[in-house]
Amino acid sequence: MIKQLGSLFIITGASGAGKTTLVNRVIARRLGKRVITCTTRQIRVNDGIMEIDGVDYRFFTNEEFAQRLANNEFAEYAEVYGRSYGTLKSDVEKARRSAKVVFATVDIQGAETLMRIYPDAWSIYIHVPKSELKKRLRDRGASQDSIRKRLSEYDKEWAKANLCNEIITNEDGRLDKATKQFVSLIQFYRHTDEKYL
Repeated sequence: MIKQLGSLFIITGASGAGKTTLVNRVIARRLGKRVITCTTRQIRVNDGIMEIDGVDYRFFTNEEFAQRLANNEFAEYAEVYGRSYGTLKSDVEKARRSAKVVFATVDIQGAETLMRIYPDAWSIYIHVPKSELKKRLRDRGASQDSIRKRLSEYDKEWAKANLCNEIITNEDGRLDKATKQFVSLIQFYRHTDEKYL
């Protein structure tokens, strides 16, 4: 008997939209597992908690990342704001074999690539109004240069949101509403996958 693979959910949106926060809330409810993505950026604090290597991300040196890239180990990768990010093929497959619901949290470029590689995946764009995004980035401690760069990418990313199956707006003060919508979509699409397997 062939073991059924878990449903893959590709979660995308602008940096600071709340992708990681929403995914972490759902995982805390034991409703899924996250594919640990790789990056060359520094460890930072999210929601008051310091990131952990191998839990939040796999933090690689530039050399380690380049070696894995040369070995064709990435399903997707990108240079974003001067740092490398990527999702290892082996991590996606491992997660899908071990959980019914799996989340890959990536930028829109990574989402497009993963949607091509995994056509059975579901995609959700997390939207945040531009003015709120600016405030979140400032509150996160991003430099003015970083904020300016990210806001300049915002319109290009938002223009591609329609490539995703669903869009959730994650406004300040409405995180519970966004979480409820997120959970409902996951349950709906997982049920759809189970129905047609």
